[in-house]
Amino acid sequence: MAVSFFLFCTIDCGAIEQYGFGIGRESENTQTILSIMDAVPWLVIVIALIGPILEEIIFRKIIFGVIYEKTNFFIGALASSVVFAAVHYDFPHILLYTAMGFTFAFLYAKTKRIIVPIGAHMLMNSLVVLVQIEPVKKMIEEQSQTMQMIIGGFFS
Repeated sequence: MAVSFFLFCTIDCGAIEQYGFGIGRESENTQTILSIMDAVPWLVIVIALIGPILEEIIFRKIIFGVIYEKTNFFIGALASSVVFAAVHYDFPHILLYTAMGFTFAFLYAKTKRIIVPIGAHMLMNSLVVLVQIEPVKKMIEEQSQTMQMIIGGFFS
């Protein structure tokens, strides 16, 4: 139940950024990674697998773990999540990265196993890369337009 709450909050942060502040879904960080992958395709392994392992060890196991042990969940999660967001150098999306950091911190605190946020982070990075691949991106756009037509039809 709590995991669903944190995931929902992360999705809400993305919606707030997009609809509340007019910030597009595509982050500069993601675009940089994708352009690097165009040049060196095997880097997808680093992005999807190795990056999350290193980031979760640093931000959840070390930073969150030390602060959480000395204070409480909220302070540990906030501190590690803000640092996590800042090192992604994508300040228009700082709210979204901070929410993801909170979600990963919660997963770690709840399970006491670093492999859980590592797995969630790997899945998230893999999905972000997948939906940026042109044929997948086109399919998602077509599905989105179809849904807008269906939903729009109810309110016409």
